[in-house]
Amino acid sequence: MVKYKDPGCPTISVQIGDSFVEKALLDLGASVNLLPYSIYKQLGLGELKATTITLSLADRSIKVPRGVVEDVLVQVEKFYYPVDFVVLDTEPLKKGMNSVPIILGRPFLATANALINCRNGLMQLSFGNMTVEMNVFNLCKQPMDHDDVENEEACLIEALVQEHTEKLMEENIDEFFSTIVKEECVQVATEWKEKYTIQSLNSVENDEESKKKRLRSANQS
Repeated sequence: MVKYKDPGCPTISVQIGDSFVEKALLDLGASVNLLPYSIYKQLGLGELKATTITLSLADRSIKVPRGVVEDVLVQVEKFYYPVDFVVLDTEPLKKGMNSVPIILGRPFLATANALINCRNGLMQLSFGNMTVEMNVFNLCKQPMDHDDVENEEACLIEALVQEHTEKLMEENIDEFFSTIVKEECVQVATEWKEKYTIQSLNSVENDEESKKKRLRSANQS
């Protein structure tokens, strides 16, 4: 069995309106498609709709997006896919549109019926009964200079969105934790303490018994 190394971060080139994005990150770990607010303004997309979505980042911080823009046509090769983007405030990039940290998450991958072969780096997208193949790892394998490494946000931002939750879900979580009463927590802590104390006493008794055996052996000698 051949052991393979990390092929890199999967990215594709897409066209949104008149703007070309060289590296849009494909992220199976992201439950939303993400678009920076600064790029949203540059693209002149439709009206932002209010959303109850919150984003949980890799550092466990919670971000509230500005809103959602729906049915944005994203062109990949000859295919056009309608995509809903969550628009979030992010730090502005030094470079142009080619390094925009656009994340195409599970909703896009499902819409395009994406099939990625991690060994040869080829991804197949479907549109009706038509398909197209492209290499999704070659962009990240190209040599980069120092400035490119510092600004390679498309590959670094894959950990940005781990999950998104609705406020309703948050309320349910709060309700769940509110049912955990203090007495139950104390009971668990008490049981753990008693178990630890018993283990400690058993250890002491074993040590004392060992000392007695050694003394008896010494006296017999």
